[in-house]
Amino acid sequence: SVRFRPGARKFLFDAGCSTYSDKPLERDVNVLLRSMAPPESLSLFLRLYEEQCVHFDEIHGWEALPQDKAAWWAHVPADV
Repeated sequence: SVRFRPGARKFLFDAGCSTYSDKPLERDVNVLLRSMAPPESLSLFLRLYEEQCVHFDEIHGWEALPQDKAAWWAHVPADV
């Protein structure tokens, strides 16, 4: 696992966050990395960090193209 200073805040920034995948993720990370389309990367990033016991205080996503907010958030789990 990763070590942080006590009280350190953790932020994730995803530049190019066009969608959030709510599909179940493959358990084998190597298979997952070869099969996942780039626009679905946020859910992959979160899983990879969680497996290293890294939980973020804030997650920020940016996308160059306009997104429908309701459609984008419809697939994001409540705990994210």
